[in-house]
Amino acid sequence: MTINTFRACPEIMPLYRIIILPAIKGHFLNMSVKKYPSDLTDEQWQLIEPLLPAEKQLGRHRSTDLRSVVDALLYMYRTACQWRYLPEKYPPRSTVFDYFTAWKKSGTWDRILNQLRDQVRIKAGRNITPSAAIIDSQTVKTTEQGGERGYDGYKKNQRPQTPYCR
Repeated sequence: MTINTFRACPEIMPLYRIIILPAIKGHFLNMSVKKYPSDLTDEQWQLIEPLLPAEKQLGRHRSTDLRSVVDALLYMYRTACQWRYLPEKYPPRSTVFDYFTAWKKSGTWDRILNQLRDQVRIKAGRNITPSAAIIDSQTVKTTEQGGERGYDGYKKNQRPQTPYCR
């Protein structure tokens, strides 16, 4: 039977819509979704899930799975891809971006980082707060005044350049 036969036979179309299409869609929904190396494991998700903001009391209920949002952000971090190249496995890029900016503004990322750092330090048998810090002198400003410092031997032997003429 060809597609044209289905179109020509009005008795079969309702059957097709009621039985065959849902079965096909169900088959595709039950297919295993590709897992990327950057995706969270169940154990990792259990650590992060309580630190994410709860659903708001007013307004629409949240329809986006937060785990897939976090997985999308980790995928983007790991692969350094652009927003438009986010795989279809994840929520739409605008949704992921909106959650990212909201969590950044609300300090959610800082809370997650601090909590995970504390857990790692406790597990390693250290104090929660570090007792020492290393400051790289290349990145720390030493004076408010700008200007030339040091000696560059190459600059010593330079003479005025003559214009190039043909």
